[in-house]
Amino acid sequence: GYNAHDYEKCAEFLEVVDEFGVKNGERLSSDYDVNDPSTWGTSYGPDEDWNYDYVPCFGWYYNGTEQVLRRICVEDRSLSGELDLSGCTSLNLVHCPINSLSGLDVSGCTSLEYLSCYGNSFSELDVSGLAALTNLDCASTGITRLDVTGCTSLISVTCQLNELTSADFSGCASLRFLHCEANGLTSVDLTGCTSLGMFFCFENELTSLDLSDAAGLERLICYDNRLTELDLSSVTLMTYLDCTANPLRLLELPRNDGVALDTVRAEGSGTFGCEAVFYANDISLQACPYSGAEFFGWYNENGERLTTGLSYTGPWHDEIEVTARFSESTTVPGSGDVDGNGETNVTDAILALRIAMGILSATPEQIAAGDMNGDNGVSVQDAIVILRTAMGI
Repeated sequence: GYNAHDYEKCAEFLEVVDEFGVKNGERLSSDYDVNDPSTWGTSYGPDEDWNYDYVPCFGWYYNGTEQVLRRICVEDRSLSGELDLSGCTSLNLVHCPINSLSGLDVSGCTSLEYLSCYGNSFSELDVSGLAALTNLDCASTGITRLDVTGCTSLISVTCQLNELTSADFSGCASLRFLHCEANGLTSVDLTGCTSLGMFFCFENELTSLDLSDAAGLERLICYDNRLTELDLSSVTLMTYLDCTANPLRLLELPRNDGVALDTVRAEGSGTFGCEAVFYANDISLQACPYSGAEFFGWYNENGERLTTGLSYTGPWHDEIEVTARFSESTTVPGSGDVDGNGETNVTDAILALRIAMGILSATPEQIAAGDMNGDNGVSVQDAIVILRTAMGI
């Protein structure tokens, strides 16, 4: 009474043998019999009412004609191999986190709404065309490519702690929550993400961020990137912002009621970071002078100096624009120009590598230029970033 296609997909996966000679099915049940789905075990996971409990690893649904595969719950069961579910058109939920899966194929799973596969080991994940998919969690899988083209119902995506260098969520008009922190992202496309409310993209390599379509964004955490400008002027509902540890030179703040301040800029050789709690009218600014530069202070739009301290926190009820003023310096932190010749090339990468390995003693200016991640030092990772910058990749 089981759908032949769905049954064969499950049986093929359950018969996969790991390096110890143990079948996946045997990992799920000591009574495993490939010919008897009632012996395919139970696992901890969400039931039909989204309460977490022990549920059948493979849940079936009688559609009036035959049993079709409806749900898979196999959390933390040391399963291996590729889970090929392609063409399982009645499959609604796949919950397979914390295993040793090397691949996952859900192409053609047109009824799939929920997919959780974090803590596995994939090179890529393709969920394109799955218009019913609302929740996707593929964190800590090691993927270098994620395709969500056509996923128009997506509400939540968590893809942090991977190896993505670019991410395209354009057209995901229902997307509300997006976590893509701690990858190697240099670009994120959010075109058409009109419902985005929470966006975490900290600890990446972003040099620009276009949020013009995300007018309803409430929380943005983008610290530790390479942003020099950030325009949030089209955002009206933001409650929290953290863009510290970025080399910001210009920040256009959200137009929130109760906060008059709308522009922060840097003049001279320096940058700044910003953290803001808008519902409390509380904005904190941190000035960061380049090596060898002097910080003169924070000034308002009338040219009046507000403070000489690098850090300044206040309600900003009255100021429209504030400027961090610095003296001039020839060293640009994070530029990669370690030899100071005005350009970033392979020679700079080699110098950075020698500094990181302790072969070469560096000046403060060289350390500042070669510090690509803002941790006040030059590492092998910094040298790699400089090399990629020099090669245009």
